[in-house]
Amino acid sequence: MPRRKPAGTPPREPRPALEPSGGREYLAIALASAAVMLYEIGVTRILSVVLWYHFAFLAVSLAMLGLGVPGVWFALRPPGPQSLPRALAIAALTAPLSIIALFMYGGPLPQRTALATVCVLVPMLALGSAVCALLLRARGKEIGRMYGADLFGATLAAIAVVPFMRVIPTPLIVAGSGLLPVLALVALRKSRMAVVVSLGVVALLAWPGALQVRFGKVYSEEGLNVLYERWTPTARLTVISTAFQQRAFGWGMGSRYVPRQVDQVWLEQDGAAGTPITHVTGAPGERDHLYYDVTSLADQLQPMFLRVAADRGQVIAAPEFIRDGDNFGNP
Repeated sequence: MPRRKPAGTPPREPRPALEPSGGREYLAIALASAAVMLYEIGVTRILSVVLWYHFAFLAVSLAMLGLGVPGVWFALRPPGPQSLPRALAIAALTAPLSIIALFMYGGPLPQRTALATVCVLVPMLALGSAVCALLLRARGKEIGRMYGADLFGATLAAIAVVPFMRVIPTPLIVAGSGLLPVLALVALRKSRMAVVVSLGVVALLAWPGALQVRFGKVYSEEGLNVLYERWTPTARLTVISTAFQQRAFGWGMGSRYVPRQVDQVWLEQDGAAGTPITHVTGAPGERDHLYYDVTSLADQLQPMFLRVAADRGQVIAAPEFIRDGDNFGNP
């Protein structure tokens, strides 16, 4: 039996009618979905630098959460007339702000993980709200067209993001994705709001040093002399010169090794996998420290194996060995 309302209960207000969709809404949802995809893929690269590689799942999970929560919320409480432009404006501003905050603040791993969660979730919730609000505007056959525009924008962004990463630094791509919601505001004829928000986004993008990594997953980069930096689709490469890196590097030096200074810089990948780049001039003895490293053991044993093979009459083809003088081992 249907439940009766108690006497005196005011009637529920009818849900406000949504404006009919059209070409402007198709373009707006394509731009919003493209922003979601650019941000989601690009931030996985950033998280691998400021956190660790396995935190890529965090970006994917938060993107799904950002799309799911607004859908549930709007099912319970339909969006108002200002919900869509407000969501687009928040998404545009928080996209660059989130990356600036990620790069600016360090601390222990749990603290940085919590910070990354908040930084990624806020723009994802705003973009998800915009996408859901636009989908709810569609009626009848327009639902399929609206969803098709949604997929079209996301597909274009997914195709373009890796080529973009080859020529544009990843932080700039992720922060610059905030310009797409601005274009969506223009498509929806919210020009005045678009101008104001675009000025804020451009100011954040032009903030000197705001998109520079300050805290990596292992150490702070503040005060380091970074000679070179390049973001690629698979890594962030840096060349660093410090007084510490001027010491001859080895994975395990022998007990008779005497520390020495060499002319070298440090090549780092994603702030946790590095190797020295040593300046070699050909001067005698400048590479002697390498033969005290445990990793050179196999190279040092090769001449002995070649002599044994020659004594037994075996012919072994081996490359020539170049050494500085007669000292090629660790006594």
